[in-house]
Amino acid sequence: MSTGSASASWPLSSRYALMVSALALAHELRGVDGVRLWAKAPLAPFTTIGTGGKANLLVTVGSTPALVATLGLLEASGSPWLCLGAGSNLLVADTGYPGAVVKLDESFHYVEGMPTEPFAEPRRVVVSVGAGTYLARLAAVAAETGLAGLEFACGIPGSIGGGVAMNAGAHGWSLVDVVQEVEVATAAGVHWLPASSLEWGYRWCRLPAESVVTAVRIGLTAGGPASWSVIARSFGSGASRSLAVAAASAASSRTPPATRQDDGSRLPASKECGGAAPKYPTSTRTS
Repeated sequence: MSTGSASASWPLSSRYALMVSALALAHELRGVDGVRLWAKAPLAPFTTIGTGGKANLLVTVGSTPALVATLGLLEASGSPWLCLGAGSNLLVADTGYPGAVVKLDESFHYVEGMPTEPFAEPRRVVVSVGAGTYLARLAAVAAETGLAGLEFACGIPGSIGGGVAMNAGAHGWSLVDVVQEVEVATAAGVHWLPASSLEWGYRWCRLPAESVVTAVRIGLTAGGPASWSVIARSFGSGASRSLAVAAASAASSRTPPATRQDDGSRLPASKECGGAAPKYPTSTRTS
């Protein structure tokens, strides 16, 4: 969900210096409205796999102004930080994380713009989604509402913000195919970026440095066949079985499946492959 600063290794002296710095940072953050702090917070409960050590400081933010202020203080302090989404694609080291972990609270779980009545003719609908919203839940709700375009995501765990950061996808389609705009926060403020201005690739998206995704606008199609929800459920059930096996083994190494030819007429062509049907890498991928 973010492009926060981090380091792969932390010498003992550096970790001690960060602990001292964290105390001063925590003092500053306590003065920010909409921020909650947790020192030495265990991270395992915030991940799908349920393992790992503690964060030096867990910072939960309840609004975009609070997030901007938090990022400003983090930048000024020089403290390493990262943003934690739903924790579905994260393994935390037993030694934990010596910096600050930023997490968006429930106020970033929302969907705006869903149609309240069915349309007689197909039309484009843009919905605004808070970055904390669960991607699979959003896809299921969209399908049940009669909106097409997110069926592929019904079995994908994680939040929409984290999904954008890694260009999450399945069944030959990715979020790049439906995302219209992305709202990001930095220490300088909050602004919307057209999806076309970002660089996308297979399971990654190059976001601005030191930024956090706060909201996303997604383009879907309303007024399609009533079978969208059936298709979405079939996608979701298969993915759920795969995810259960992956979680049990603490790994999800796999070669992505081939694109189903009969899906091409339902969903737009993948932008990440230049408009053609997606071509997956042949090597085994770990995610």
